[in-house]
Amino acid sequence: MKAMKILLIGGKGGSVSEGIYKCLQMAGHKDITLLEYTPNAALIYRIKKYILSDRDPDDGYHYVKELIKICHSHNINVIVPGATWEAKVISNFYNDFTKNDITCLVNNFNVIETCSDKRKTYKFLSTHGIGTPRTFTNMNESLKSLKNKTGLIIKPVFGRGSQNIYKASNVAELKAILNYFDVMHTPYIIQEYIPDDHQEYTVGVLSDKKGLSARSIVMQRFLWGGATGYAKVIRHGAINKFCEDLAFQIRSTGPLNIQLRLDKNKKPLVFEINPRFSGSAPMRALAGFNEPDILLRNFHLDQKFKKTSIRVGSQYYRAFQEIQIQPNSRTGKVINFL
Repeated sequence: MKAMKILLIGGKGGSVSEGIYKCLQMAGHKDITLLEYTPNAALIYRIKKYILSDRDPDDGYHYVKELIKICHSHNINVIVPGATWEAKVISNFYNDFTKNDITCLVNNFNVIETCSDKRKTYKFLSTHGIGTPRTFTNMNESLKSLKNKTGLIIKPVFGRGSQNIYKASNVAELKAILNYFDVMHTPYIIQEYIPDDHQEYTVGVLSDKKGLSARSIVMQRFLWGGATGYAKVIRHGAINKFCEDLAFQIRSTGPLNIQLRLDKNKKPLVFEINPRFSGSAPMRALAGFNEPDILLRNFHLDQKFKKTSIRVGSQYYRAFQEIQIQPNSRTGKVINFL
């Protein structure tokens, strides 16, 4: 068995990275170093080893060289990024890491490039006959949906963390939102709003490193502040098959987080695909589907996916916590437990 020394990349305090850390701890992985770009990330104060870097993914290959240097200096052989921002650069230079005996838990570059661009995602879904809300690129195309009293969702083409997503119920709202995007020089897409929040699902799909096998978990969810606030594990069924088939069609080789709603005919309509681990990963791990650990064992140890026992019907809530930092201290204490 290969020893695992893991570099977890924090993404400027991203909650996804904190979730991945929880998953790795649950699986018994102890030797974890956090890489961060800011000293204000809460996870720094809750992990034994961390590194602050002056480089970030916007530095391209210079960032890659920095990661490889860090791995060599600390004998690290596994990199786990939290954000798509990091995963895309790492995947683009994947061969540079493999040449240095570093395993990276990322999807392949083509998948990340497609899924991180919502226009490309829509083109892929529609071209392959996969259910997705009707999508438009300008106001005139979308007006008919408003006339049919179907709301519209406007979001950035290159979004992150459910930020800057708006709903328009009439022409005045649509014009105001699109004007905002134009002023900010932010490309956008417009999608038909699919009603009924009770029919929204977040699905974690893992594909092995060769893209030959896939496993998935489906959770019905409710959003709080743009993120999953409550989720319930659903029995394996048609949604699993639908999403695993999608992963094969897009040629996934790693983690995917698929978000969908069911239309009035119970047909899945995919409105988001994130080519990374989900912020709901800790909930899934508690339910028996520890995505980072499963993928780590496949990518680094060449273990085949094993059938997992998932706790169907288990329910999870996301709660807030406070971390208290004493003056001049580099450790934090979680306080105010209910």
